[in-house]
Amino acid sequence: MVLPLIRNAIIDHYRQRNSSERAAEALAHALETHVEPQDFSKGEICGCVSGLLGTLKPEYEEAIRAVDLEEIPLAELAGRAKITSNNAAVRVHRAREALRKQVLLLCRICATHGCLDCQCKATGLSDA
Repeated sequence: MVLPLIRNAIIDHYRQRNSSERAAEALAHALETHVEPQDFSKGEICGCVSGLLGTLKPEYEEAIRAVDLEEIPLAELAGRAKITSNNAAVRVHRAREALRKQVLLLCRICATHGCLDCQCKATGLSDA
């Protein structure tokens, strides 16, 4: 009775080891063949998004410009706005949500297709 249990334990051990080795090989292959996605410059982002920033509350506009466009840390935004880092994170989250709603409301079809250089005429806010 003990012999079959030992035999099964050994077989299970080698199966698991082979499975782990295959997973590691697949990960190594994926890392070798991984291609970074193209980084879009700020100039290629839809012009109407820039125009829609002005429709947000001033503190939301400031949060998006600082964190997303100027790429400053949340701690620096918190210092500028004289709020805690946690409040700054919440403000950025709410600002992004408000901007998302504005884009969906005013750009409609452009927003569903990524809103990249769409030159949306629906808002009349496009910089193009």
